[in-house]
Amino acid sequence: MLHSYLSHWDEVVIVLYYRRYYDMYSSQYRHLHDTGKLSETIIQYFQKILQRKTPPGKNYIAKKLLRKFENVVIINYHDKRFRGSGESFYCHAMPNATHICDAIKSEETKRDNARSSRQIDFQDLIHYAMDFKESDRNTARKIAQKYLEETKNLTMRKTCLDEDAKEKLLNKTLEFKQNVYPGDNEDELKSQFEKDVLTKLCTVDMDETLKDKAWKSFFQSISKEYKGAK
Repeated sequence: MLHSYLSHWDEVVIVLYYRRYYDMYSSQYRHLHDTGKLSETIIQYFQKILQRKTPPGKNYIAKKLLRKFENVVIINYHDKRFRGSGESFYCHAMPNATHICDAIKSEETKRDNARSSRQIDFQDLIHYAMDFKESDRNTARKIAQKYLEETKNLTMRKTCLDEDAKEKLLNKTLEFKQNVYPGDNEDELKSQFEKDVLTKLCTVDMDETLKDKAWKSFFQSISKEYKGAK
């Protein structure tokens, strides 16, 4: 159907973004969780993902497009040469879009919307510790932004994927890479995976973390200021 629709144009470029399997689902989880659409932990979420026997939908779509279209550009989402998807699209997939490319580069230099896994975990801890409602997630986010630097040396106890789950997730990620973007550096992928499974693929053990005297003291110090948000 898509092929038939696009056949009316003389030149068609199909642009696909390759994103690592585990990173794609990690991002999806963060979005669903942050908007209150998902209450389960990231560990529980990935346990469900790993039970899936069918190939990922995007894997199938990529293969199908590569068979049907001659001009398919696959952009590596993790390519460190680019500072965002906008730059990679207009400066790589559309190399003649010079003015837009320059504007995008300028804008993405000024802007940094990426939230660290530390900030996201901190936000969840605030939400739990202060007994906020789902509707108070924006307040928790603002508190996290305000006190992130002040609490950077405080330790959050974490629960991460077990070894079996890690191995399965890495294998799925490598399989996905091979099918969609075989040119991606496998060693770099594995190295980043090992870092991510100990950070953004973990969940904070709220109760154990809040036993820490330093965390108790912190939440006591800000509780009066934000108690009205409950």
